[in-house]
Amino acid sequence: MGTDFFDGLVKTFSKTTKELGKTTRELGARAEQTIEAQKIRSKITGEERIIEKIKVDIGDIVYRRHSQGDGIDSELSALCQEIDQHYLKIREYKDNAANLKGEKICPSCEREVDINVSFCPYCGTPCPTPEPAKNVENDTVSSDEDEDGSNEPEETPAEELQPEEPETEKTAVEKETMEEK
Repeated sequence: MGTDFFDGLVKTFSKTTKELGKTTRELGARAEQTIEAQKIRSKITGEERIIEKIKVDIGDIVYRRHSQGDGIDSELSALCQEIDQHYLKIREYKDNAANLKGEKICPSCEREVDINVSFCPYCGTPCPTPEPAKNVENDTVSSDEDEDGSNEPEETPAEELQPEEPETEKTAVEKETMEEK
């Protein structure tokens, strides 16, 4: 009777071990499939990044042609003009930030230089002294508290929240695209 018990125990143990082995192999196969699927997703993501980089390069080429005065179609020209406006705003912001620090921006290399220098120490370009700082689009740098001692934001009339630039072809195209969706 003792041997039957041990024989039964050995058979049960053997059967359980085989089932565990089978389950382990199945889990290993699933893990391998998951890893392979992740590798494929990574390859897809890599290809998508390459495509996005190429699109950016295409945009850079189109904008360079616009900057050089080469002819481009009106839709692209409108987008390039919008980029020009944003570059001008960036330049104004940089000038104002530099002016706050007692510096100015070199018109050639765009590095910050002392406001009193006549020529850029980095590239040698003449650096005219800027006019006194003005607020760009009414943006101001203020303390945490207003004149009344509170630090709550003032309400801005709706007219002031509207962009100053006229609607471009890009924004019209974006609106049409949003309406189609």
